[in-house]
Amino acid sequence: MGRLLPFYLLILFLPILLTVHITSSLTISPASFIEFYAIYHFYNPNETIYGLIIQNITSVYPNGTVKYLFYNVNLNDSAYVVSPASDNLLSPESLYIFYNVGNNTIYHGEMVYVLVTKVDGYYVYRASVNIDGVKIISWLYINKSEIPYKLIYLQYSVNGILVSNTTFILYSSNLINPDAKIYIPSGLQLVQNSFKAPLNTGKFYLINDFFMTTLLLSLLALSLYKVYSKYGYKKG
Repeated sequence: MGRLLPFYLLILFLPILLTVHITSSLTISPASFIEFYAIYHFYNPNETIYGLIIQNITSVYPNGTVKYLFYNVNLNDSAYVVSPASDNLLSPESLYIFYNVGNNTIYHGEMVYVLVTKVDGYYVYRASVNIDGVKIISWLYINKSEIPYKLIYLQYSVNGILVSNTTFILYSSNLINPDAKIYIPSGLQLVQNSFKAPLNTGKFYLINDFFMTTLLLSLLALSLYKVYSKYGYKKG
């Protein structure tokens, strides 16, 4: 089945219980979280997967580095993947936090978002990347909270055909509502990354972005879990 599916194993440090005030409206501390309702639609074959995406911060360090747990929940199959990740609050690349909202241009990792319009209090930004002929267009809906209300990724094939639509809609975050709690449905099956999987599939392109790569790989893991659960898995 190819090489082991990587989930970015990180060196573990003793957590330092800090609260970091950055040059924004946010106060980040351990237990801060962002949760999105996720819809993945693939046009060929015509298939839709519903899920939850959770980024739950576990440690904050003086230099702005944060460690967090990334949960990808597949509601169709009642399964989830969880993996450790890290980022830096001075310039977030994988956490879904966006600074300088309202500016004509904002940056998030390698994505450059350009302001298109403002609708109902939300700034609407557009970004586009082209990787080996595969085009990904991203739409960002966000206000001064600096947490996206909605984020859309449209993936086009080298022939210009729309392949998939990945949409995140904000479910809750205690960075916006201090009383908010993480929602994880009961009865989910944790998927261990103990099986092997190919990195190149007809359904996914691994884009040059840490969070989206982790997301797509974990979604692939959930898809393989569905296959293994149905047909079984034999080594060799």
